[in-house]
Amino acid sequence: MKYQLTNLIKGLTPFESRNFKSHSNRFYQNEDKKFTQLYEVIRHKNVDEYDGKIRKTINYTGSEGAFARLKNHLVEEIEDSLLQLHRKKHSEFKVYRNLQLYQLAWDKSKFREARDYLKKARKIATKIENYELLSLIAKKSIQISPYLHEDPTTYIEEQLRYHQMLNSISQLEHLLAMINYKITQTNFLKKNQSVVQKLEEMSRTLLSDETFRNSAEVKLKIYQSIRTILFQKRDFEALAEYLLHSYRDFEQHKIYGKKNFEAKIVHLSWIINALLKTKQYKKMPTYVDELFKSAMQYDRVFYHKYIWLYCQSRMLQYTFSGENLKAIDLLESFEKEELQNQPDSTAFYLNLNLCSLNYTANRSNESLRRLANILADAGFNKLNEEFQLRILIMELIIRADNNDVEYTLNRVREVKRKFNDLLKENNHIRDKEFINIIGNMLKKATPFKEDKFLQKVNDFIKNSPEFEPGSNEVIDYAIWLQSKIERKTYYELIPKLF
Repeated sequence: MKYQLTNLIKGLTPFESRNFKSHSNRFYQNEDKKFTQLYEVIRHKNVDEYDGKIRKTINYTGSEGAFARLKNHLVEEIEDSLLQLHRKKHSEFKVYRNLQLYQLAWDKSKFREARDYLKKARKIATKIENYELLSLIAKKSIQISPYLHEDPTTYIEEQLRYHQMLNSISQLEHLLAMINYKITQTNFLKKNQSVVQKLEEMSRTLLSDETFRNSAEVKLKIYQSIRTILFQKRDFEALAEYLLHSYRDFEQHKIYGKKNFEAKIVHLSWIINALLKTKQYKKMPTYVDELFKSAMQYDRVFYHKYIWLYCQSRMLQYTFSGENLKAIDLLESFEKEELQNQPDSTAFYLNLNLCSLNYTANRSNESLRRLANILADAGFNKLNEEFQLRILIMELIIRADNNDVEYTLNRVREVKRKFNDLLKENNHIRDKEFINIIGNMLKKATPFKEDKFLQKVNDFIKNSPEFEPGSNEVIDYAIWLQSKIERKTYYELIPKLF
């Protein structure tokens, strides 16, 4: 893996870095200064690990092959320090530890000690319902039984049962993975009805299986499958109701514990988005608060991973409660305090949100600045064509409002040329009509006083779907056109829909 060492070192938290330095100082204080020097250079300087200059920086005189081995050794030591530091972070780690100790006892032919380690591993794996590990433990129990003069029948039956359970769960997981991958595909439900039906059948089968009835893991799998089915059917009312009901049920029966706590955060995220889709805005703050509290639990282990999700959720709460300026302040605060700890892609979506928010707040200069960041971002050209098109239509809207007539007309021509094939598809007829309306509007001195043009705009508004929060239209086309007819700002019309 190229740049594995750089990515590993740069990705360490300050706490992990301190732990590694403590670890390395114990073992390499005197015998290998180059080892720790290489770490410090990559950690604190902007260097390329494949550039020969780095060897001069640490005065390394060995061959290129020896330097490659030094880097590999450093990778291994950092990984070992991470494993040592986080050895108690997940229950699975405790199972693996006992399996490692089992293997060491086996190597020494200490079979009774080895069996004891298997028992400890089985106890933990049973508690966390990890059937893959239980199957492996059963396999090792079968292997060791002749050396202890034990009947292997029980272990053989256990392994067969776990294989059956894993097979059933795997089928459901494969279907879920397929559905999730296809979520962004156009008309997925119409083209893949059989897959959705199969998912429903699998869910019902698992629910009827006595083995799985009281399993927290399987309950979560079934919940995820039903959630996916309702989402694919776009039955958002039923989805919101099911998400709220299942969350209350899981909380009551303590389904969410330390081992699957991340699933709770995801559940809350789904609830917030379902409430948004069904316009139940007043219920959102409760679950946004709960999401933040969850991100802070267990020594903030999920904080950096989900703080952006929390900010997006809080932003939506503010936006659809008519508190647009609060949403902007929140994201700007996140940008200053948290963005440096986030993946590169977060900056793109931060700019996208701030672009639309500042537009609706009539802050055109800031909106255009954010727009420039979006279009200059390396991630923009990696987006699918549909998302690129919607962002460029947002640019046309902002530029048109800023009276950049010539620039916007040129961009209209560029967009139509670049997305010519996409705009011919049935799913994008609405986009094509709207782009044409913008182009015609800019070519006329007083477009909304011309009956023919006004009729075309009114027909477009009349045939538009109902306003849907979180839709693909970053700025709602119909509402924007209506604001032009009424000579109001876009955001003046938005609160009427809350």
